[in-house]
Formats: sequence, structure tokens, C-alpha cells
Amino acid sequence: MKRHRICIVGSGSSGLACARVFSSDDYNCEPTVFEQNPFIGGQWHYDPDGLSETTAVYKNLKTNIPCGVMQFSDFPFQNSDPEAYVGCKDVQDYIIAYAEKHQLYQYILLNTKVNSIDETFTVTYTVPIDKENEMSKRSHQKLVMRNENYATYSEQFDAICVANGHYTEMYIPNDIPGLHSQTFPIMHSHSYREPEHYRDKCVIVVGASHSGVDISSELAPIAKQVILSMKEENKNQYEAVLNMLRQNGKELCTNYLSTTFSIVPPIERIDKDIVYFQNQTSIKPDLIIFATGYEYRMPFLQGKLQVDQDRLRNSHYVYPLYKQLFHADFPDGTLSFLAIPYRIVPFPLAEVQSHIIARVLCGKLSLPTRDDMINAIDNLSLPLNRSYHLVNMIEYAENLFEMMRDIARHSSKNDRWIVIDKRIYDVTNWNKHPGGQTILNHYAGQDSTESVRAFHPNIAFVQKYFKTFYIGDLIGDDNKKTTKYDDQALKDDFEQLRQKRYCKSTSWLPYLITILFYIIAGIQHDFGHLSVFNQPSRNHAFHRFFLGFIKRGSADWWNNMHFQHHSKPNSIDKDPDTRVEPLFLLGNVIPIRKAKVNAKYGKTVVVSQSNHVVTEVSYDDSELSWFQLQLKGTCNIIKSPLNDWFTGHLNFKIEHQQAEN
Repeated sequence: MKRHRICIVGSGSSGLACARVFSSDDYNCEPTVFEQNPFIGGQWHYDPDGLSETTAVYKNLKTNIPCGVMQFSDFPFQNSDPEAYVGCKDVQDYIIAYAEKHQLYQYILLNTKVNSIDETFTVTYTVPIDKENEMSKRSHQKLVMRNENYATYSEQFDAICVANGHYTEMYIPNDIPGLHSQTFPIMHSHSYREPEHYRDKCVIVVGASHSGVDISSELAPIAKQVILSMKEENKNQYEAVLNMLRQNGKELCTNYLSTTFSIVPPIERIDKDIVYFQNQTSIKPDLIIFATGYEYRMPFLQGKLQVDQDRLRNSHYVYPLYKQLFHADFPDGTLSFLAIPYRIVPFPLAEVQSHIIARVLCGKLSLPTRDDMINAIDNLSLPLNRSYHLVNMIEYAENLFEMMRDIARHSSKNDRWIVIDKRIYDVTNWNKHPGGQTILNHYAGQDSTESVRAFHPNIAFVQKYFKTFYIGDLIGDDNKKTTKYDDQALKDDFEQLRQKRYCKSTSWLPYLITILFYIIAGIQHDFGHLSVFNQPSRNHAFHRFFLGFIKRGSADWWNNMHFQHHSKPNSIDKDPDTRVEPLFLLGNVIPIRKAKVNAKYGKTVVVSQSNHVVTEVSYDDSELSWFQLQLKGTCNIIKSPLNDWFTGHLNFKIEHQQAEN
């Protein structure tokens, strides 16, 4: 089987999580991570000089979530309390240790800048000449050019994962009159590193997000004056940031409200060395620090790979991304974007996103069509501005988990998936299923664990047949099936009864008597349920003999029809025993449905040959447990010696439905 060659742009936390997932044994993928810097870690690499284009952390930065929440799923922070808020150096060391533990450096090309990626997924990249020898020869690599400084190569891949982050392209609002006429320095928080550089200065900080409030708090104790300029509508955000800083033990700017710290409205205009605010106040600052966020940029994507440039540059969001992850113009999932949403828990979220991407690329999960994805994107109720990617982390993660376990779409004859013990099987092309195709159709897109175990007591024997069709595992809390009633105690009791199989007899005498008195129906039925002998082959042989030789019927036809009945009892269109028209119409739904087609049919409810008492005939309900499904439309019939003999004990319908399966 061909291995999928995946290009991952960026070796920050998201890119490394993606490499980790793709390099695992779960997926047939070969990742290559392109990193333009001589180090990994992306924004979490601390650059004390503030000159790096790709790093933005400052010396005293602490995480705004506990490390126990922030960490990767399979790699906890070492020597740290899970409730602790750790510094940027701790995070940097953690990311390096993560890469070393999972041996990710073998997939990473450092000092390698991606110049362009075209529509054939050909990546053109540049390596400094003095670093070229550090890169091992690659089989798909082609030399484009070489000069005294750089060597440029091209290489084609099967898919692209963009993980270049969104903390590089600084955003400074350009609608402030006089902004470029000022006589004092302006800078972005991207270049801020430590407060000592601003001692005894008058500093205006623009923006009330995390970095703006945190930097104000660091400057307030040593600066001459710190003025935080913020919009009134950002007051709640400002309070939320203060609470986060309070939790991680940092000193707050509000402690200096009566001395060096103040809050003002947005800037109205700048006139050379004076800044005027919307509340008619003004001041002569030493500098302005814009903590106003960043832009999304993917300059290396060419042609059809590009996102909508007008929305990107003018409205500051990335379009069209399905689930904020997949480029909708590539419904095969070959172009994806990691960690685009913000105010998230990035490390574990990148893991989940990477699993989804890998599953799509390996055929274990399918995306909607291009038109359906575009329609889903356009129907989202999201602001068409930079808040487009502001998500509720819990809801977004649940949505992704639901996407991974959404097998309900694979419920047709031509796209048929089933779940057994949290493992997903694509049985679309299983044409030789012993129980027939119809019973597979009945469970397409559903969890069939209990049904499979009921029909196959020797589950270890049949598992070898399933291996061919295995495509992946469910992820999420699916080990607990949601049901409408709490019936666990009853299910446990009947499971014990099923294991006992109500004491199969090793004596021929009871069956000889049964043959004499009721040779056709009862004994053939019991053989068909494999409930006479411990060896299935002997049951099958006698079942074929009695049904084929004596009753002149088809054992395969009986199995096909009767197994459907037991797998979906009293389920309309799935249980053939509910379809006995035109003689009789069972239940409440079928007569009404039939009457719409032919008004001459009325409603008739009949109980015959000790079959199910038709208490409920309804459409299939996948939320019902196996136990509930078997009991919803049946009950026992009065016990008597005559009835026991005449029905072959099939008057005990509850026991039959549970234990015979």
C-alpha cells in the first residue's frame, strides 16, 4: 500500500503534534516538517533580543491555562504541578522533550524555508549553503538552483498541512489619523521582551487582550506612567484577563491605578508628539506598544491553494475552511490548516485535528462534497471579521470528536460502516457475509457490538473475518452507549442466562420425543439457532437436513429472514415478520402507511403461531440498547403443558429473544 507523503509547514506545537500523529503506526503516512528557523517550538522559542520574526514570547510570560490542561495527551509536563501556570522557557523545554521522546527530529528539516507550494503540491524550498550538508539526501528531491548563499529544491507531496502559526504578521490599525507623523517610537508587543527597557518612561499600551494587560502589569511598577487604551466593549475581556493573571500569581496593573496606571478610551488622533484620546484627554508619550494581535498569512500557497485573499486582508479571517480545518476546494482533505481558531487549548486540539486529517487522507473518514462544505461554511452564524475564528473551545472540540465518530453517514448499501467494540469496519464490499447482505444493511452506520456478540458466541473465531474490513477506532467517550432507559441490571441478568444457554442437553431423548410429536417446526428452529449442540457445524448440518429434506425449504432463506427478525425485531422495513400484508397489517404505523397507498386496507392486529404479541411495531431506533430492542415488542404467553409442547417453548418469548441470540 502506498504511503502518503505529507508536507507539514512549521515545527511549532501544532506541526509537531501533526508529525507525531502521522508518524504513528495508526496511519500509513510519511511526514516531512519544514522549519525555516534553526530551532523547533515556533512562538514558544524565547528570543531575548526580540529580533526573530516567528517568536513573540517575552521573558516573564506565563501560560494562561494550567500545564495539566495544556499538555499533549501522551506526554505530561515533567516536574510540574498539573495546576501550575508555567513560564515560556518551561514550555520551550517541554516541546523539545516531546520531539525527542517521539523521535520527531528525523522528520524535521531545520533552516529550510518554504518559498511556494503549487497546485500539484510541489513544494519549493530554500536551504542556506552552509546548512545544506546537514540535510540528508531525499529521494524525491530535485535541485532547482544553487548560488553562493542558498540552494533551492523542489519536492512533490500527496497532501499539505499548514501549521505556520498566526503570531508572525503583526497587526497595527491603520485608521488612526496622524499615526505615521509621530515623533516617538511605535512598536508591536511581538517585539516586547522585558520591562526593564521601559523604566521611567511614559508608555501607551493599545489593546486589552492577554498581552496588552499583562505587559501593562509588568510595566506599571517601574514605568513613569502606563496608559492602557481600550474599547468599552472590551471591558469583559479585560476583566477575564485580570482573573487569569491573578490565578497564575502575577502582579496586576490595577494595583497601581492611583499611581502609575490608568485606562483611557481608544486613540482619536496623533499630532506629532501628542496623542489625543476619545475622552478629550491627551498626553506626550515616550512610545506606543500596540498589543493589537496578528494577521493570518500563508504567502507560500499558490493558485487554487490560496484562501480568499479579499477576506483574508480586509476582513482578517481565513475562507473557505470546513470545520476551521479543511480547505473546502479540496474535498479529499489534501489541504488543511492547523490551529486556526484562537483562545483555544492548542496542544491537545492540534492532536485531535491531526487525527481527523490523517483519517481523511487514509480513507478512514470522508468529507462532504465541495458544494456541501461551502454551504455549511456559508450558513454559519459567525462575524465576518477577525472574531470569525474565536471559538468556544469545548463546543469546537466536541464537534471535532463527533466528526471522528460520525459513522451515521455511512449507512447505505454503497457506503456501509459498522462499529464493533469501538472499532470501525467498512463492510461495503463484504459480499460473502454468511448472514446475508440485508442484515449488514440494517446495522449500517450503527454500533452493532451487542448484535454481533449475540449471533456469534465464539467472537474470537469470527474476528479473523473482521480484520480485513477494519479501518479505525472511535475516539471519544463512546464506550458508554446512550440508551433511553437504565436497564443495566436486567441486561446483566440476561447476559448470564445467555452464557448458560439454558443448559444444552447432551441426551438425545428429549429431542427424539420432540421429533416424534413436533418433528418439523420446533427442532428445526432450535438447530437454526445453534442451540442444540455445542458445535455450530453439527447444528448447521441438522438444520439443513430438517429444513431442506423434510420441510423442502431453504436453510439460507430461513437464516436470512429469521436473523433479520432477531437483529431488528418489530422494526418496520427491517424485520420481515412485520410484513404480512395484504392478509394482515400489524401495529399502528403500517396500516396508516398502507392506507395512504390503498384506502381499502384497514387496520388489523393479529397474533399467530405464538409469534410476537404486537405491542409495538415501529421504525428502527438506534438509541435503543440490544436488550431494549429485543423486548420492546414482545411478551411471554401463558405457560401450560399443552402450550409448552405445541409451541416448542416459544411461548417464552422474552427468554427466547434474549438467550437464543
